[in-house]
Amino acid sequence: MANKKITELNNLQTPVANTQFVAVDIENDETKSVTLANLISTIDTNENQNVVQIQSNVASIVDTDGHTVTLSANLIPSTDGVYDLGSASKKWKDLHLTGSSIKLGGITISDLGNEGINIAGTSGAQANITTPALGGVANVAQELSGLQSRLTTNVAITTAVEVRRVANVTVMNTEDTALQSRLATNVTAFTNEDTALQARIDANATLSTAIEARRAANVILSDAADTALQARLTTNVTAFTNEDTALQARIAANTLVAAANDFVSFTRLQANIDLVQDNVSTASGGSDGVEARRVANIAGAVSTITTGNLTASRALASDSSGKVGVATTTLAELNHVSGVSGAIQTQLDAVEARRAANNITTTFTDDVVITGNLTINGDTTTVSTTNLDVEDRIIMLADGVSGSPSADVGLLFNRGNQGNAALFYDESAKTFKLSDTKDPKSNTSLSPVTASNLSVGIVDAATLKYDGLSVHTAIADNATVAAAASTAVEARRVANIAGAISTVLTGDLTGDRVMITNGDGKIAASSAVTPTELGMIDGITLGTTAASKAVTADASGDTSFSNDLAVVANTTLGTNASNTVTIVGILDCGAFS
Repeated sequence: MANKKITELNNLQTPVANTQFVAVDIENDETKSVTLANLISTIDTNENQNVVQIQSNVASIVDTDGHTVTLSANLIPSTDGVYDLGSASKKWKDLHLTGSSIKLGGITISDLGNEGINIAGTSGAQANITTPALGGVANVAQELSGLQSRLTTNVAITTAVEVRRVANVTVMNTEDTALQSRLATNVTAFTNEDTALQARIDANATLSTAIEARRAANVILSDAADTALQARLTTNVTAFTNEDTALQARIAANTLVAAANDFVSFTRLQANIDLVQDNVSTASGGSDGVEARRVANIAGAVSTITTGNLTASRALASDSSGKVGVATTTLAELNHVSGVSGAIQTQLDAVEARRAANNITTTFTDDVVITGNLTINGDTTTVSTTNLDVEDRIIMLADGVSGSPSADVGLLFNRGNQGNAALFYDESAKTFKLSDTKDPKSNTSLSPVTASNLSVGIVDAATLKYDGLSVHTAIADNATVAAAASTAVEARRVANIAGAISTVLTGDLTGDRVMITNGDGKIAASSAVTPTELGMIDGITLGTTAASKAVTADASGDTSFSNDLAVVANTTLGTNASNTVTIVGILDCGAFS
């Protein structure tokens, strides 16, 4: 055994036992034997030394000659999660792998066609990192920096846009308010103009009617004046004759009446005295009857409250005698049942049953603050608060609608027993409406009863309609009609005042003068005669001599009296050209000169 000796070898002894191995010592040309126990011991010793040496070699494999350490098996640590591959100060240069993936904890990193990697988690979600050949970016840090810069710019732009949007909303609200005010002003102006035009038309018509009435009245007055003067002349003559007879008759009658009045006065006084005496007797005997009747009228339930007051603030009830009395229930206790529409005990039983069945209902007696979102999936949300403050600037109604809309959308205002008021978008008419309606809040479409009034400032609209018609068109039409009507009225007015009245329409006549007709047949004022002077000839008719006339004057101014003339006071009679006064009748006077 030139290369290796087993020191435990012994000289071969005969016989050879089953526990011995035969070995040839070449150097000594001897045949020796070794026992199985010695061989096992030697093998164990050498094996342990070899393992230690291998462990030492593995712990620090240093290649100073550029050799490559090649493994022909798996490289697996003896304990899971204990040993490192390299260290913070001793790092591997390159890691060359030929497999399809790297397992990093629960993450799998795999190859993407030599142009990127795929990262997959335990949830199955994946993310890719690729080179520009597969659409990736060449410089991730630079791209992230650019994205951050763009994000900052976008945030600034978004902030600016929001500021502009808020400013635009304010401007639009201001403009809308101004437009609403202008529309209301224009509508008022249009209404006032139309009213004024109509009033002018009515006034002109009234004026025309009044002018016509005055003209007709003047004609009648002129005819009547002539007839009245003639009648008064005849009446006055008769009255002069009858007055004296009447005076004599009245003197005689007054004497008889005085005596009769004395008798009548005595008779009436006596009757009044008798009537007063009868009334006194009746009053004395009737007071007992009145009292009996009063007592009978209050003998019912009301008898307990005719002279005294009841206990204050109590419910009323009938007592054991059926009279009006007070109950032990106070007014405050009675007010607790105000608005109750059914049996109270039945309602309490129903509430208890609902409470027991609906034990998931929770009542909060203090403030509740929810810092997250609140989702309510019921059919109806009732908010019974005095004030509702909403920070959101835009409120969306019918948020769940998709596709072609069919139902109305809007707000209902509860007006008690007067129905509801609604501001809504009428889907069938494709327009907003402000209406009174009797429809309940459960309806998906509203049926207006009447259109509601709207009080605003300025209304600015492309087209403004009233009762289905364009206001602009109506005003233009009314202006045309009014112009034509005004022209017609003016023509009619001119025609209606073309007669005798035309001289007194716009100017006054000379004051305190008698009206006459001028040479053109128009009304004019007398240049000299006053109403006082005209009264001097009341009852006298001037003209040519005629049998029916009592007093006449000829062309020379001579006056003739065809009947008797009675002068009851001093009278001066003017003379004619011949200084003569002709009396064809009787002149009765006290003295004459």
